[in-house]
Amino acid sequence: MENHEITLPPGMAEVSSWEAFEACVGVLRGENSSDLDTSPLLFRGHADSDWMLSTTLERRGRVQLNVGEYYRIVSSIKPEIETFTGNNWENVPLDKIYETFFEYDPGSIALSTGKLPSYDYLAHLRHQGFPSPLLDWTRSPYVAAFFAFNAAHRSERVSLYAYCERPNNIKGGGSDRPSITSMGPRVKTHKRHFLQQSEYTFCAGFEDG
Repeated sequence: MENHEITLPPGMAEVSSWEAFEACVGVLRGENSSDLDTSPLLFRGHADSDWMLSTTLERRGRVQLNVGEYYRIVSSIKPEIETFTGNNWENVPLDKIYETFFEYDPGSIALSTGKLPSYDYLAHLRHQGFPSPLLDWTRSPYVAAFFAFNAAHRSERVSLYAYCERPNNIKGGGSDRPSITSMGPRVKTHKRHFLQQSEYTFCAGFEDG
């Protein structure tokens, strides 16, 4: 957050004090309201401003992966995960997943209503470092700032991102482009999820055929 003589793209602000940071957060909250949530903004902190918003799955080189194929992979390792953790999850409904995500409409409805299959299991894998299509956020700008500034290899300039699912209660989209969806905070998973006030987004696109 150090002050530099640079030109920032629209929607970005550079600040050099906590007071200015809190003021920016206040402006964002004032501009993005929602009837569904009194605090609709999610935040994410990066220790280097050059880092992209990418999932752990993307950082492993899988920029695109069929939804059904990913579920097949996590289903195959489920017995081992349960054995070593002592936890138990419902079976991953592969038949239902392939049926739901084979067409745009049922897949879009499932995601827009926060009904990502086996969400609790996927969130647990994400917290344990397994490559995941879930991008983790926090409802607290201070938690996001902690991750940005407390990293072992922090850059001179860090970034904090803000995401709003429905700015002013409006969200557009279509079958011809990927869509980002917030999965919501209510999921039984690792205790870090609640300590960090976590939520996750899932980005998917439909390819005909």
